[in-house]
Amino acid sequence: MPEPEVRPGGTPDFSNVTIPKAGSVPRPEIDVDPRTIRDMAFSIIRVLNRAGEAVGPWAGLL
Repeated sequence: MPEPEVRPGGTPDFSNVTIPKAGSVPRPEIDVDPRTIRDMAFSIIRVLNRAGEAVGPWAGLL
């Protein structure tokens, strides 16, 4: 049985998680074939910048 990396009360390490720049992930068309954007399900889609403003192709459409 695998051991968890962190136990309750411990401090998790997220240094291996890469967070993309806000607005860097393209916004697909509404009628796109889901098979062509499958990779988006496994990525982080960051829309807000550090100031809390929506930027990039997702801005103004949420």
